[in-house]
Amino acid sequence: MDGVFSKSDPFYVIKRMNPDGTTWNTVHKSSIIRNNLNPQWPPDTISLQTLCNGDVNRKLQIQLVDWDRDGSHDDMGCIETTVAELVDKGRGSSSSSSSSFQVTRTTRRGKSKKAGTLTVRHARIVNQTTMLDYITGGCQLSLMVAVDFTLSNGRPSNSMSLHRQDPTKWNDYQRAISKIGVILQEYDTDKLFPIWGFGAKINSVAQPCFPLMQHEVYGAQGLLDAYNQTFSIPGFDLSGPTNFSPVLKEAYGRAMRAKQRMLVDPSKQEYCVLVILTDGVITDMAKTIDIICHTTQTDAPLSIVIVGVGKADFADMDKLDGDGGQRLRGSKGQMAKRDIVQFVPFRKFGGSAERLAAETLCEIPDQLLEYFKQVGIPPNPPIPAPEFTDEEIFLDPDDGEEDIVVGGGGGTEQEIQL
Repeated sequence: MDGVFSKSDPFYVIKRMNPDGTTWNTVHKSSIIRNNLNPQWPPDTISLQTLCNGDVNRKLQIQLVDWDRDGSHDDMGCIETTVAELVDKGRGSSSSSSSSFQVTRTTRRGKSKKAGTLTVRHARIVNQTTMLDYITGGCQLSLMVAVDFTLSNGRPSNSMSLHRQDPTKWNDYQRAISKIGVILQEYDTDKLFPIWGFGAKINSVAQPCFPLMQHEVYGAQGLLDAYNQTFSIPGFDLSGPTNFSPVLKEAYGRAMRAKQRMLVDPSKQEYCVLVILTDGVITDMAKTIDIICHTTQTDAPLSIVIVGVGKADFADMDKLDGDGGQRLRGSKGQMAKRDIVQFVPFRKFGGSAERLAAETLCEIPDQLLEYFKQVGIPPNPPIPAPEFTDEEIFLDPDDGEEDIVVGGGGGTEQEIQL
């Protein structure tokens, strides 16, 4: 970066454009170069899944920032680009103009002003181990679902209720349960899943976390049936509060049992995914953060997906999602070892269950890979595909919906090295 800094402490932030085409999401922050007028950042490696969700033509914004101790960092300008363009400029051309971007900064009067140049000295895409390598080696994705039955959803008899039971139209809970379940069930051999509720009362007794069925249910349809039948439980009623910690403790226990099985036999690989569907703000945030930090510190194989349903203010949920580069810190100062939480509000996708499922599950591949890398467990050799007779080969009927594959197609995960 030339011609913009004066005794500055620069770093850069990479943001990717959200599916709405207007907002940006921070996906990477560089190291800070202290007191430097012409900074050269060290090489960095970023997963393409994290950077652009695997789409090398997805718009990126690289923002240059002057670090301040008090947190009031100064904007020094930005560029817009794509991974494809970064790689093209980083091929090692001898021409500085072909490898550089013009940085611009918006003045207080709203005018665009030149603010130096940003040069890509090197950029390439390399292949890495993928989630698919683990899946083809027999790793199981174990889905767990928890549903918010607090009174803020509105009673099902109310036409405005988020739990409205209409035989002609699914509510958002039903749509999210079905679509996410359909995707993840394909990565679990037995397709048996627990589904819990929280925030309800049964016969006037508070239920901080209760199974919707006394046994695990089979597949996405089983999850949906269990949800629908909950409203027929004698004495069932919506209540509160919106406490996540009881559900997280249940999920943590299951994940730790999976870890113990892997310690006994590393070939029995398993990774757990908890999906929480909720309409409101968490009322036990401190406990929730403590459990999440403890989950990462004890190397529990768990990711947490939180789906916000309805029109509530979910601003506090961003504290749990580490997309901005900030790791969670517990009440006693304990730091999360890795980011395991993804939060997405349903309304962001205009009611599209397909887009919701794709976005909420997009971080699982990176989180799974980071986990197995931390604990030092490589993927098993691929399990040979079964041989089918002509009579056993069949085609799935077209349901008219786009299929979504967690972790992308093929067998290769890619990273960009800058």
